[in-house]
Amino acid sequence: MKRRLKQGAADARDLALHHLLKLLPTQACSDLGSWMAPLMNPKAYPLLDSRGRSALARIRPDLSLDAAMRRLWQNIGRVSAEYSVLGRMAREGRIEEAEPGRLRALLDDPRPAIFCFLHIGNWDVAHMAIALAAPGRMIALAMPSPSRAQSAIIEGARSRLPSQVLWMSPKVWRAVLERLKTPGGLAYIAGDEPGPVTVATPFFGRRPTTEGNLGKMVRLAAATGARIVPIFAERLPGVRFRLTLLQAVEVAGGDDERGVLAEVVRINALIEPVVRSRADQWLVAIGFGRDVKELRAR
Repeated sequence: MKRRLKQGAADARDLALHHLLKLLPTQACSDLGSWMAPLMNPKAYPLLDSRGRSALARIRPDLSLDAAMRRLWQNIGRVSAEYSVLGRMAREGRIEEAEPGRLRALLDDPRPAIFCFLHIGNWDVAHMAIALAAPGRMIALAMPSPSRAQSAIIEGARSRLPSQVLWMSPKVWRAVLERLKTPGGLAYIAGDEPGPVTVATPFFGRRPTTEGNLGKMVRLAAATGARIVPIFAERLPGVRFRLTLLQAVEVAGGDDERGVLAEVVRINALIEPVVRSRADQWLVAIGFGRDVKELRAR
């Protein structure tokens, strides 16, 4: 009973803050999240802070750890606040493409595509950019927040986009497969998804595995002829974002476990340097678990 009352109070606080943030200009809203998170989150979530520090120390030993963790919490705070104003980002011209026209060209190709997104900057900005450019064509997979209020806030922001969003579960993969079988079908799936113990990919020197989302993407691509396109929305100064699409992967293997593993390793080689170079904008750094000691800085 006490725990439920405490969670209810936290949910009420989060919802009230969300409605207040909606009244602010976009820059002020994001700035407030950036200011609050480094002050509150390390104390409120000491395990996540410890995991983030361990991961950053191994992924980017060249960075000042305290400064990098502060930037990481600032970005997480900005993302959380920006769900209150997410719909404004495109209207206000806050998204630029690293290669203008490339997304449009890819979407004009009738073949299906799997967007393998990374939790860098603000990943829902990339989701929004694709959904607005290809309304009704994409199915996006998302992880629910442990907080009911946060889940409601995030779901509300995403529900206003012209795409279908499904919470992760074993049943969603059939829906993704059917979408990719349709002409021009699109899927939006995390390539760096956190799990109950640790983050499956990037590997960062750990033994490669096909058990995470990358393995599922390769199998889906092999079954449907879809291309796999790594994508991320890097945060720039002034609450602006640069949308980058990496080289599209045409899956050559995938009929057996060895072929799936080879393709997973190939995709990992594309996304790992991206994450390493932007580790202080990478949400999933705080998701590494007990096997973080296996990471090797290269």
